[in-house]
Amino acid sequence: MVLAHSPEDLKMCPPPLAPVAVQAMVLAAGRSERFAPGHKALPLPEGGGLLARSLGNLSLAGLKTLVVVGHRAPEVTAEATAYGASTIFNSNYDLGMFSSVLTGLVEISLRSPRDCVLVLPVDAAFVRGASYIKLISFWLDLGEERKQVAVIPEYQGKLGHPPLLGPGPVRRVINYSESDGLKGALASFAGNITEANEIKEGYRPFDGPMGCSKLRYISIEDSFLLCDIDQKEDLEVALSKKSPKPSKLTLREAITLLRLVGPPRKMAHAVTVATIALRLAIALGASEPELAFVGGLLHDLDHGPNRHDLRAASRLWDLGFDEL
Repeated sequence: MVLAHSPEDLKMCPPPLAPVAVQAMVLAAGRSERFAPGHKALPLPEGGGLLARSLGNLSLAGLKTLVVVGHRAPEVTAEATAYGASTIFNSNYDLGMFSSVLTGLVEISLRSPRDCVLVLPVDAAFVRGASYIKLISFWLDLGEERKQVAVIPEYQGKLGHPPLLGPGPVRRVINYSESDGLKGALASFAGNITEANEIKEGYRPFDGPMGCSKLRYISIEDSFLLCDIDQKEDLEVALSKKSPKPSKLTLREAITLLRLVGPPRKMAHAVTVATIALRLAIALGASEPELAFVGGLLHDLDHGPNRHDLRAASRLWDLGFDEL
């Protein structure tokens, strides 16, 4: 017997799903002089290297990553490769971080000119995987506009890492020639001088008319968006700090996660399982039937021959969505 679709089914079912054209770039080319004799991108006795932590959190969100290397390139490359990331060497790394931004963006634009790019300094390694999902979900909701805008996350009014650049902003940053780096490039997208000055100061601009601004902002409850680890003392503070549990995974964010992680050939199957789970939950009088729907949608995240249900559950647990 085949049950008819209910109104609840139709409200919950997503449109046809396709993989998300987004990738991450981690900047790890600097000399890390304030960590001497160690290097913060490499394993540290204080709690592991920042590159490993960055790549671990990015991979939880299903993001492929390009790591820009420079100083101690062979060791940093080996660390990146061990975590499944690709690398590119910045021969001008002594010119500062923006040279790494340009090196990575040029490489990505040549490989995948339609992709958006999430730009993460290795110093911001503690940003949660759940925050990346929320950021990308917000960007996707912008529709066609998203191709021409950059999204900057903020925490308690302060702008943080990582900005997410649509294909248009990627090209504009590559062509930016001033000396004030990525922050200056982002400020150049502002719709007026007030917005530009606020960005340069590191604050979210007032939510008033922004003219033709190519910037959008999203508030995310993750204090690690502002965490900038320059010295060993900063690392000790970060390791001792407990970030609040992420907010409950919304349906839109669950669909984003499925598009980031799930194999394309399994998308239709995931929606079918989720729909049946929803019908069963409603028939059984479950108090949160949407939780059954989202669980069904994400059950095949890590598809493989052995207990992919447990691997998917482990990913969700590590992201902080243990209610699923």
